[in-house]
Amino acid sequence: MREFIAGAATGLLLCLVGAAMIGPPRTAPVLAEAQATAPAPKPTLTPTLTDVPPEKLRALIHAGDIAAVAALLADLPGDGQEAQKIIRNVYAMFGERHPQTVVFTEKWLAQSPQSPQAMAARGWALNAEGWAMRGTALGRETSAPAMAALKKAHGEGLALMQAALLIDPGFLPASDGVLSMSFT
Repeated sequence: MREFIAGAATGLLLCLVGAAMIGPPRTAPVLAEAQATAPAPKPTLTPTLTDVPPEKLRALIHAGDIAAVAALLADLPGDGQEAQKIIRNVYAMFGERHPQTVVFTEKWLAQSPQSPQAMAARGWALNAEGWAMRGTALGRETSAPAMAALKKAHGEGLALMQAALLIDPGFLPASDGVLSMSFT
């Protein structure tokens, strides 16, 4: 162990000495020039997080307006990190343990059994249901029936997420769901 620490300290010292000998980075003028000549960002026509306010989506879900929710979700952007944040925030609402949200996801899936969006929405509701039934205690402190309820809900949710991915292999909420529920 001492040899490892000594080796790491020597490597760190060499890095510091080397950086001092090289001097300050000379990229600032190049970076400033690149920023000055960069084209202005193009306006986006896809919804942003502010275009899909959580309270609007939640109200549509609680009202049971499947067509409006499906239309909102169909118009979400699909590419880029900002789009991924939007999609994850929107689909997280289906994991809220509100009775109207649970009923909504059940009805939507029954009405549109081949819809990846409906499958993912119901899958996230089942994910939350499983955790609600299991509780937050350590595994060794959780009852066998609670663990069985978690596995049942997550098994159903996982199957829906996998089915959604068969229909749309790049569907982010479903791939997130597969990763989330595969290890429970």
